[in-house]
Amino acid sequence: MITTRPMRHKTVPTWWSRPSDPKAAKRKAATKVTDDGLPVHSFQTLLDDLATISKNTIEVKRTDREPVSFEKITRPTPVQQRALDLLGVGLLL
Repeated sequence: MITTRPMRHKTVPTWWSRPSDPKAAKRKAATKVTDDGLPVHSFQTLLDDLATISKNTIEVKRTDREPVSFEKITRPTPVQQRALDLLGVGLLL
């Protein structure tokens, strides 16, 4: 359960806090790049980016034999991998 606390006449979740380094936050907002060198995302654009990870079925046709098929998940981009790491989840490759 997420509780809320009042802050400047607004209600915000308890897990929300001010940036520990306001200068770094302003720099990130101005450059649109994180300290890791990755592009800054909103929640929606991050979800859109994560939605591009897909599982493909590949079928190899062989002469004189039955075709072989296997599944492969696309390799995450650095931004996607960072998000997955922060969430503590991985992809079964």
